[in-house]
Amino acid sequence: MEEVLDKAAKKGIVVEVNGCPERMDLKPEHVRLALQRGLKLSLSTDAHSVGDLAAHLPWALASARRGWARKTDVVNTRDVKGFQAALARR
Repeated sequence: MEEVLDKAAKKGIVVEVNGCPERMDLKPEHVRLALQRGLKLSLSTDAHSVGDLAAHLPWALASARRGWARKTDVVNTRDVKGFQAALARR
């Protein structure tokens, strides 16, 4: 995972914290490693229904928080202009 995050940091990639219980790809310790490399995060749900949105988002948020992420580390907590600006810098 460290090699993947190193390459993502070199390319300025935003990494996903997926809240789907079957996925949960980025563990809290990986979130911490990503933040140490200056990477930004995107919280997602992998939702396939409206119910999944409500059920999965808390898991993504919990993983990010356990990895010491702050609101400023997450690109999709911003308003539209802030979100576009974060992506443009990548």
